[in-house]
Amino acid sequence: FVPGAVPEGHFTSVDVAKDRILLVDLKRNELVLESKLAPVGMTSGGIAAVTDPSKRAMSVKVDDVIGVAGFIKPADHVDVMVTIEPIAGKQGHAVSKTILENVRVLAAGTQMERKGKDEEAKQVQVITVEVDVDEAEKLALASNQGKLRLSLRNPLNKERVLTKGISVGSLLNSYRHKEVAKAKAKSDDDGFIR
Repeated sequence: FVPGAVPEGHFTSVDVAKDRILLVDLKRNELVLESKLAPVGMTSGGIAAVTDPSKRAMSVKVDDVIGVAGFIKPADHVDVMVTIEPIAGKQGHAVSKTILENVRVLAAGTQMERKGKDEEAKQVQVITVEVDVDEAEKLALASNQGKLRLSLRNPLNKERVLTKGISVGSLLNSYRHKEVAKAKAKSDDDGFIR
């Protein structure tokens, strides 16, 4: 081999990679590299093999809207948002908030679910994400108390953005504030609002 002509983590023999577990899907004629395989000694596949040892795999039910119309696939990264309605009989407003950012998707698929014992089982979409323990708690509470939405991230976008969340009132006022600010800026120029 010419130094630098082969990628780091390559194999010189098929036997070295035999019985190793893939961490990612491979395409036809794609190189098998060490970085695409589970550690040596990992003898079982599935989600456990691809989950970071310091994290957890957690699944959430989604529909086509929540799951970005089926475009989310393993190895993608998503942000998780929740919309929580006020508790019946209590004052308050619906609030939407991004609760998790840049979460790795481990699996996306369907499973059968039966709601009542007499009901026919239906297919439901399930997305499994990799989260730490704190994130798992947030996701569990959010999925039980509100409606989840996933937003698909560009793989190059690692930026973290902290938001205040948004309520119905601030949503309805969001455009008006910009217009009022523009009008105020114009009035500051010559003393007249245009």
